[in-house]
Amino acid sequence: MEAPATIVESSGRKPYLGPLLSGVFTPSLILLVWHWLAAPDRPMVELPELSDLVYCAGGPLWRETPPEVVTVSPFLIGRFEVTQEEYAAFLVAQPSCSPPKIASWRGGRSGPPDEWDLPVTQVSYDDCEAYARWRGLRIPTSDEWEWAVRTSRGLRYPWGDGEPASLVANSLEAGIGGLTPVGLFESGRSSVGAYDLVGNAAEWTSTVSTRTFSRAHFVRGGSYLEPIRNRAFGEGASIMDTHRMRSEGGSDPFEAIPGRLSGPQGRSSDRGFRVALDWEVAQALRDIVGLIPRLGGRDPWTYLREVRPAIRRLDAMCATTPALVRRVWSRLAEGPVKARFRKALESAGALDGR
Repeated sequence: MEAPATIVESSGRKPYLGPLLSGVFTPSLILLVWHWLAAPDRPMVELPELSDLVYCAGGPLWRETPPEVVTVSPFLIGRFEVTQEEYAAFLVAQPSCSPPKIASWRGGRSGPPDEWDLPVTQVSYDDCEAYARWRGLRIPTSDEWEWAVRTSRGLRYPWGDGEPASLVANSLEAGIGGLTPVGLFESGRSSVGAYDLVGNAAEWTSTVSTRTFSRAHFVRGGSYLEPIRNRAFGEGASIMDTHRMRSEGGSDPFEAIPGRLSGPQGRSSDRGFRVALDWEVAQALRDIVGLIPRLGGRDPWTYLREVRPAIRRLDAMCATTPALVRRVWSRLAEGPVKARFRKALESAGALDGR
């Protein structure tokens, strides 16, 4: 015979779970609230100066004038020539700078939209340098420009050694007779990924001739007005070969120079420019931006594991590249990370009273 079931009358009250909650759930709840309140500050910082730049490894480059092999350090160079749209944006940000003397701009600070993707021309070297500074960049040297074409393999043209079998550039042979949108000639792209190094608009470089006119800059690449095979400078000569210009004195009445020369205030309807940046500078900028996620931790564990090492690294970079740290700091939104940048800059005496 089965034992009768025990009947327990309910008092209508729920069992007291306080000890269970305090022993199990409360620490977890505290941890959740702690992490929520100590959510890391991780602002985003973009580096627009690194957009549309291609990497050039650098290395030996055969220079014809004077005949020697020079070593080019790694650098970045613009994938395209600077366009009218990009230059118009610069003029909006820098209203004190004068616009290019392009006929279609009609004295304004921007051209018609159907010309925005054309290379900007009618700009002096000083104008180009001001634009590059505004973007945190610079103008490439003549050696860098040539390395982007030839690389250390000594190629004759951006597309290789062979004579062009098809339309590869907006040169005189193309018969276009004017500028074309940047990047139009895919088959003329250089091995590093840069377009229009030959033809379209000739390009300013930062290299100054020390043997001819006062502060005359080398202009490279030729334009839509020049042929790829330039027999005017000798049989088999090309748009990439050195030209011969009359020198000032000396036994040789002519001097071989790469490309053309122009004074810094010279302007031309077929001359534009592209930008460049030292590879070391690009790496340093990326390293600084890479510290931002590690500087945003607020809870003690993250501070010990990530924030303190990142602060030490930031202090070191403030000592070696303060201008680059300031550049990133100026783009940060207000918050703990920006405050840590400011403190590091102040400790290095690199804030200039800002």
